[in-house]
Amino acid sequence: MPSSTFEHEQVARFDIDSLLDYGSRRPVMAFSKDHWDDYDAPELAVSLLRDAEGTPFLLLAGLEPDREWEAFTAAVMQLSAGLRTRLTVGFHGIPMGVPHTRQLGVTAHATQPELIEGYRPLVDNLQVPGSAAALLEYRLGAAGRGAMGFAVHVPHYLAQAAYPAAAVTLLESVQRATGLVLPADALRKPPGAPTWRLRVRSRDLPRWPKWCGPWSSSTTRSPPTGRACWQAVSKCRLRKSSARSSSDSSLNSRAAITTREAISPVIRPKTGHDALDCMT
Repeated sequence: MPSSTFEHEQVARFDIDSLLDYGSRRPVMAFSKDHWDDYDAPELAVSLLRDAEGTPFLLLAGLEPDREWEAFTAAVMQLSAGLRTRLTVGFHGIPMGVPHTRQLGVTAHATQPELIEGYRPLVDNLQVPGSAAALLEYRLGAAGRGAMGFAVHVPHYLAQAAYPAAAVTLLESVQRATGLVLPADALRKPPGAPTWRLRVRSRDLPRWPKWCGPWSSSTTRSPPTGRACWQAVSKCRLRKSSARSSSDSSLNSRAAITTREAISPVIRPKTGHDALDCMT
């Protein structure tokens, strides 16, 4: 058995036809020459797995329901109670304006404060669009049951890329919370392996007139009005574009992201809430 996978047994399956809006998220179909060859059927199911030490846990995985959130949440709560689940843990990634050169941050939340001791809150109060996973955690908390979640902060320019570092960060958070031994070694970068490099060439950045830059009270010259500054910037751009060749000017204000070797898509961390809950 590969070190990065666990054998699993499906214990429950949801009626995806009643939960999914096919018009907004169309499944992929494969066409071969003159016929349809394959259909990637959507699925939402609960499976029984065992970690590296044989500890059993349940994994709810699949597409987030588009409709009937309350019915879905009630069904998951009934199922987890029947299977004597002691803790529900959700995890996903959120795009954020953070660099890939720093340690990834994690936002933790829970129905009981003691579950997330040691984690620093990101904000005090915030209103965001809801999700089925968030609603499930909220309903579990109202019922007095333990539930928590982790959101890894993925650099926004890598949100659609295969980024194993985000998956490793989530797995480590889940392991600390649950005590499970999960296979993260296959996602870690081996010694000497190439890494992402972000190279921004100074010539690719726009040059603004000095008096259009940040202004403070120590500046002797009064700050320009918005219209005057915009006109000057427009003229500056016009002069730059006319002095360059078309191929060179197309690189204006563009950051060149290079990598020596493509990162193996071992796991693609989900942004938003397509990855649902791990229940232990």
